Amino acid sequence: MSKYCAIVKDLIWQYAEGECSPETKEFIEEHIKECEDCRELFESIKKTDELVSETVNTEPIPSEKVLKKGFRKIRKRFVVTTVALILLVPIILSSFLIKNELDKEGICFSNIDEINLARAFAKHIEKGEYEKAAKYLDFTKDYRDIMNAKEELGTTWYDDAVVVDKNDDVYAISGNFAKILDRSGYTDWRTNFNEKQFWSVIMMNFPTEAFIPEHIWNELVTEYYRMADLEENAIIPGKINGIECDRVWFFYRHETEYGVYYSVNSTPIGADLTFNAPMIIGVSAVVNKEIYDDAKSYIEDNAEKAKENFLEFYEEELKMTCKEYNEHRRKDFVKRMELYNERGYKFEYIKVKDVYKKDGWIVEISCIERFTEREEEVERRYSIELRIAGGEIIDVNSSAGMTYLFDEILGRARIDE
Repeated sequence: MSKYCAIVKDLIWQYAEGECSPETKEFIEEHIKECEDCRELFESIKKTDELVSETVNTEPIPSEKVLKKGFRKIRKRFVVTTVALILLVPIILSSFLIKNELDKEGICFSNIDEINLARAFAKHIEKGEYEKAAKYLDFTKDYRDIMNAKEELGTTWYDDAVVVDKNDDVYAISGNFAKILDRSGYTDWRTNFNEKQFWSVIMMNFPTEAFIPEHIWNELVTEYYRMADLEENAIIPGKINGIECDRVWFFYRHETEYGVYYSVNSTPIGADLTFNAPMIIGVSAVVNKEIYDDAKSYIEDNAEKAKENFLEFYEEELKMTCKEYNEHRRKDFVKRMELYNERGYKFEYIKVKDVYKKDGWIVEISCIERFTEREEEVERRYSIELRIAGGEIIDVNSSAGMTYLFDEILGRARIDE
C-alpha cells in the first residue's frame, strides 16, 4: 500500500459524504481511477450507504454520517474551549502579577526569588539543617552599625543638637532628628518656626520622638478618648489641630519635675518611676530646653564610661572584617538553633502569608512552634517577617511571643546555656 492509499483511506468517508474541499476531491478521484483497492473500498462504502437508506425502522437509527458529524462538532468545541482556557489562565495570572508588581506587595514578577529563598530558609530550619539555613543570613548591617558606632564614640546628643527659641518656648532637637525632618520635607521649622505647625507635624508623623508639653497637647488634640482600664493615663488622639490622624497612638501622661508631658513612651502602670532629664533625652529627639540643660552634664559625664563599655563589649568584633563577622554570626546562629532544639522546641513551616516592599522585600511566613510544657505538647502559631535584599536575609522579626526568641537566636539578646 502506497502512502497515497493511506491518505485516501483516511479521507474516503468525507469524500463519500461530499465534505471534501475541491482539491481533495480531485486528488481522490484521480487516485481511485488508478488504484483498484481504493476503488473497491469506495464502492463498498457507496453500497453500505444505499443499503442503510433503503432500510426502514420503527425508531430511526442515526447514520454513521450523523454520528461522525456530531462527534466532529463535539471534538471541535472541546478543542476550542481547551485552547481558550490555556490562553486565558496566563492572562489572568499575568494581570494578577502585574497588579501586585505595581502595588509592591503580594506575589509578583520581581519577588519570586525572595519567596523561594524564604521558603528554603524555613524548610531548612524545620528539618534541623541549621548550617544550610545560616548561609541565607547576612549580618552586614549589624557589622556596619558597630563600626559606625565606633566612629561616634564619645559624641553625645548635644554635639549636633539644634535649639529652637521662639515665642518664649525653647526646644532642643537632636541633630539626627533634624536631618530626618529635613529629608522628610519639613524644612520651614529652621527658618520660619511656628510652634503650632511644628508640633502638629511631630505628633502626626513622628509621635515617638517627643515629650509634648501639656499646653501644646491641650491646644492641638481636639478629640481624644481616656482609657479607664489604664487608669486614664493612656489617651488615643482622634484629631490633631482639627486634622484626622493617619494612625492611632497610645499617649501617656507624665508628671515630671519640669511639668506635665505626654509621650508614646510609658512607665509601667502602677510604678512610681518618674522620668528624669537623662531618661527623657534617652527616649526623645525633641525636648524642652530646661530638660536639655539638666541632662547635658549627666550624659557628658557618662559618655567616656559608655565608650569604655562599648570597646570592651565588642572587643572581638572590632578586630574582624565584614566577611569574618558574618561567618562568626552564622556559626553563632547554628549553636543557638541547636540549643533551641535541645530545649524541646520544634519549628514547623506552614506557608508564605504575605509579601511587601520596604527597604527590600519582606516575606511574611506562617509557622508553628511546638514545645513540651508540663509533659504536654503545646502548639503556638506565629508569623515571621524575613527582610530580604541582595539575595540574602538581612533581618528577621516575629510577632508577639517569638520576638525575644528570635532576638536570642540571631544573637541580639543574651541566651542562657
